Amino acid sequence: MPSMPNPTPRSCRLLPGCLVALASLLAVAPPAAAEPGVFELSSLNRSYERLAPDIVPIELGGIAIHLSSPRHHLLLAKNRLVLRPLPDGTFDAALQLEFSGQGRLVADIDLSGSPTRIEDELTVPAQRRTLMARVRLVASPEGWLVTPLEMAKTFDVEIDSRLGGRLVALCQGFGILLGGVDCDAFASLVGVARIPLPEVGETYLVDKDRLSQAEGQALDAYLAAQAKR
Repeated sequence: MPSMPNPTPRSCRLLPGCLVALASLLAVAPPAAAEPGVFELSSLNRSYERLAPDIVPIELGGIAIHLSSPRHHLLLAKNRLVLRPLPDGTFDAALQLEFSGQGRLVADIDLSGSPTRIEDELTVPAQRRTLMARVRLVASPEGWLVTPLEMAKTFDVEIDSRLGGRLVALCQGFGILLGGVDCDAFASLVGVARIPLPEVGETYLVDKDRLSQAEGQALDAYLAAQAKR
């Protein structure tokens, strides 16, 4: 552990000696905390088609409901990326998203050997969600290499459809066969779509042309500054 400087510093009369003394003080002083980087990437605010066709299945009382949305579009209205540098060179990332959308929702159900498909229109009400992750982020000639190191397995999206009520009615119709299944729970379960997220440890390329020139330059400058710390 470095020794603490003398509480009564000596007078510094010669410039070289002063520089040496200043350097020694800087060597023992704790480094300043790195400032977080905040980026609003307006180039990403647009409509996306079939962004999340697969949804994590719902399981209740031994019944599995496989959900999918083969047709939908999501409108990203606003986004904000906050990067907080960590000592090992990685970042704590918080991606804040504001979006809405609509499409088609399909539920494939197997009730006691009787396969059933229910389809309905889907509405994604305007909402704000935040995705938290620890990532490795590196600039490359093609864009930016992103490697999630810690991240949730799913991303929850609030959805509206009549599918919940239809599932409740279907469950109640099979009440004798299903035993003690809480049919009313289906209505709340289909109110949230759990979208699978990429596996951690895999590296993904964000193409340079996805961002505007100014946005790309700002992100590159921040990453370069953090690499020099």
